[in-house]
Amino acid sequence: MKFIVHRITGTDSGSDVFVSTNCQDDYDDIRFTNSSNQVLDYWIESSDSSSATIWVEADSLASGNITLYLYYGNASETTAVSNGENTFDLFDDFEGSSLDTDKWSASIQGSGGGYSIGSSVLRVDSGSSTNDRVMISAKSSFGTNTIVEMRLRCDEYSGTVGSWGLNNGGNPTYYFKVQSNQYNAEAITSSNSLTPLGTGYTGWHTWKIIRNGSTNIKFYIDNSLKKTESTYISTSSMPVRIMAYYNYNTIYSDWVLVRKYTATEPTIPSWGEEESL
Repeated sequence: MKFIVHRITGTDSGSDVFVSTNCQDDYDDIRFTNSSNQVLDYWIESSDSSSATIWVEADSLASGNITLYLYYGNASETTAVSNGENTFDLFDDFEGSSLDTDKWSASIQGSGGGYSIGSSVLRVDSGSSTNDRVMISAKSSFGTNTIVEMRLRCDEYSGTVGSWGLNNGGNPTYYFKVQSNQYNAEAITSSNSLTPLGTGYTGWHTWKIIRNGSTNIKFYIDNSLKKTESTYISTSSMPVRIMAYYNYNTIYSDWVLVRKYTATEPTIPSWGEEESL
């Protein structure tokens, strides 16, 4: 579940909670627990001194209401416990200088491409030949009722293309594609089903694919719904893949995550009063 913790005053509502300046501006003191006081895993997606977007892995979300607690204001807590790997089914924000081979495999076709990791970003480069292709594939596959999200940018210099999403090498398959030197985004669901999603997708964007059981596939860019596919539906498990094709194209990935999905998403009906320990 996603929460927005604001370091200003305001009225708590939905996923937004306001704690004024009672928590540290780096959010090192933030903790979430269940009703048994067990600390829950979470990941801070982004933050500044005013607010933080935080994903929390609730240990149980059975039908009906459950209670979670947000703790803050402990001056002795000087290290955040934000951990994406513990929070999601798959997570990588590409720390370090090498690809995590427990999570990913790399395939380099041709002689001109490659990949590297630096400054917490994965860089995937194609070469200049039409035979050059570099593919980074997750070693785990994911079935229906999952959400795949990636924060990426694709730099094109000529020709085609970068692509990312769920791809098992067959059809249907679900991924985004950017091409044609105009940063045209497209959604691919089969060899016969390609949908233009708009132009001008330079810079960083968040790309999301939701597999709603055997009902539909939804494609989002920056949390804006761009396409719903209800015809070419597969229930097969698929790996996450990031690919750069020929003609000097480069894809940068800031982070990748896979999380569970349910058609009826949990809601937050109310917040309790702030208490002091």
